[in-house]
Amino acid sequence: MIKNISKIFFKGVLGVLPLTLSLYFIYWFFTSMETLFDSYLMKVLPDAVRFPGVGVASGFFVIFGIGLLLSTPFFANIHKLILKPVRNIPLVKSVYSAIEDLMSYFAPSDDKTVSKVVKVNLPGQSFELVGLLTQDELDSIEGIAFAPDKVAVFIPMSYALGGYTIFVPRDCLVVTDMKVEQAMKLALTSWMKKKNV
Repeated sequence: MIKNISKIFFKGVLGVLPLTLSLYFIYWFFTSMETLFDSYLMKVLPDAVRFPGVGVASGFFVIFGIGLLLSTPFFANIHKLILKPVRNIPLVKSVYSAIEDLMSYFAPSDDKTVSKVVKVNLPGQSFELVGLLTQDELDSIEGIAFAPDKVAVFIPMSYALGGYTIFVPRDCLVVTDMKVEQAMKLALTSWMKKKNV
């Protein structure tokens, strides 16, 4: 009896919690953007022009506009000059570079090399690892030398506890058709998902 009640209760939790957390994150994101940009709009727009959501809309336009500017070589070079001092500050440069690399990895790109989910078969081992191909050409990394056939694969750990990077020969990889988002979602839950994820 208690077992059945617990099972039903946790089924309800699984039905409600993911949706609740997702909606809360969306609410927090849009509320934060609305508050941030609306405080600036109060100074330039009359009350009659302002309406709920104008801060969010303005935020998206500003971010999109910055993206357009940074797509041009002129503003891209200015952006690099502005960030050059930031990249020289201890600790700040490490945090900034890590966030920048992470965002660049998941950003839409014409370079599909950094969008591959791969299966790693280690020589002499019966187990397999699933990870993300993060570097296909290791000769571009300064300060450390790798064999020409080595590639970098990030192995995510479960429950968002980070992960680790392994450097393996290219012939140890099997490229899959799985999307990065699906692989990360499965890794997050230790692959404890049904087939319909």
